[in-house]
Amino acid sequence: MPNVDTLRPTVPVHPSRILRREMKARGWLFADMLYRCPAMDTRHFLRLLWDKRAHLTPLDAAQLADGFGTSPEFWLNLQRQYDEAMAASEEKRQHDG
Repeated sequence: MPNVDTLRPTVPVHPSRILRREMKARGWLFADMLYRCPAMDTRHFLRLLWDKRAHLTPLDAAQLADGFGTSPEFWLNLQRQYDEAMAASEEKRQHDG
């Protein structure tokens, strides 16, 4: 049986996908999220929601943690796991290519 602490999704999941799922699960609209994260720039928040090239910063993580009642580490770990998966995928592509 695999160790659940080492399981990773087969397809890298960008933090924006988790962000959208969390908002949907809570029934929050974009305006609700801006209300909960008032310090976050609207355009930047839109990039975080929809642009896979957007990168969560420690400040973003702290603001999202406040809005969702999570920890900043939760959001930073999502970004780190995504970055690691993408780097591994690129390395494999170059090696196989």
